[in-house]
Amino acid sequence: MTSSSTPARLERTPAAGVVVRGTIVVLGGRGETPEVYERFANRIAVDGYRVVAFGDSRSAADEVVAAAAAEFDATEAGPRVVVGSDSGAALAWRAIADGRLGATGVVSAGALTEAGAGSVDGAAEIEARTACPVHRGKLAADGVLESGELTRTDASDEVTDELARGILVPALVLHGENDVISSAEAAFVVYDSLPEARLFVLDDGKHDVLNDITHRQVAAQIVQFVERLRTPHQGLRPVAQRQPAELAG
Repeated sequence: MTSSSTPARLERTPAAGVVVRGTIVVLGGRGETPEVYERFANRIAVDGYRVVAFGDSRSAADEVVAAAAAEFDATEAGPRVVVGSDSGAALAWRAIADGRLGATGVVSAGALTEAGAGSVDGAAEIEARTACPVHRGKLAADGVLESGELTRTDASDEVTDELARGILVPALVLHGENDVISSAEAAFVVYDSLPEARLFVLDDGKHDVLNDITHRQVAAQIVQFVERLRTPHQGLRPVAQRQPAELAG
């Protein structure tokens, strides 16, 4: 992504007549354009949320954070949630911790860590990113993905224990079990330092958990997470299961 005062973005809104329930901003990862998140944005928008996606922000991090903050400022009601994928997760954490992003909650997908960083060359990149055949086709299209960016990682792309402890909003964490780009085992060591988090590992999941083979389950978890932020005192509440005889009295 080239530095610009107006970073490239993709926006999806609910259907006409549907009340917007909140805003979700996506901060993409290395080599990604906003179009990587088109399917994700379409799916979340169906549930009444406005979605704005940005791509790889490493060369224009300040501009992207400012643009994301402006999207939140324009939100009239409802949660303001930032979704960070790959290197975008670290940017989201930093921007929340230092107050630049006034988010209600944060979703971290395939965050990078120093201990768990893997290097994948361009030839194997799409296979390492996702097992979903539809999304593989999307990534292979011209102009959607800058190949070869997964071979390098800077410290600013990685989440840390110290950074995690500074996230004082509810967090949802999603990480692929078979992620060869960012080790799930190493990542969960860092995730455990988040003060308030729901942690999920995706069985057989790869790196792009928002667009992997289980993308419907992931989208459903994100919608549930945001709905809890929207109405924290309403909704489903688990109860202890009782035996049929007890229920019969």
